Amino acid sequence: MTSATDLKAELRGLLNGFWNEALEMEPLPEGVAFTMPMSYPDGWQVTMELRQKTPAGFYLSDGGKTLAWLLGQGQNIAADAVQGHLRRLCSEHAIEEANGVLYRWLQAPLNPLDLQVFAEGLVAVSRLDILNVRRIPEKEACHD
Repeated sequence: MTSATDLKAELRGLLNGFWNEALEMEPLPEGVAFTMPMSYPDGWQVTMELRQKTPAGFYLSDGGKTLAWLLGQGQNIAADAVQGHLRRLCSEHAIEEANGVLYRWLQAPLNPLDLQVFAEGLVAVSRLDILNVRRIPEKEACHD
């Protein structure tokens, strides 16, 4: 039987290894695009863009991918109900929206918790796909 101390060390090593394998980065003008070890409903990894705009300010965004994905799923993101959920989720995750891009301004030094919360917000917003009226209702989907 593994001791709690050994299990903790093993788990830390496994999670660090997973993070290192899942993290991909590509240079962008003024910044970098990178993946997070979490996925949208279709299984694709969350990708974010980080650009330094001032000596002490960074612009973190989804590059327009999240809302474009929802549109591609047939979701009417202009509907009042969806807009209400979108505003709530953005508020909860300190995310703003402009022209279909979800973003957040960050101050230096960067805090990795801000990156994590932003990514969690993107996944939460992507789950608004469940509101799509074209989906099969659960009651019908569960019956043969």
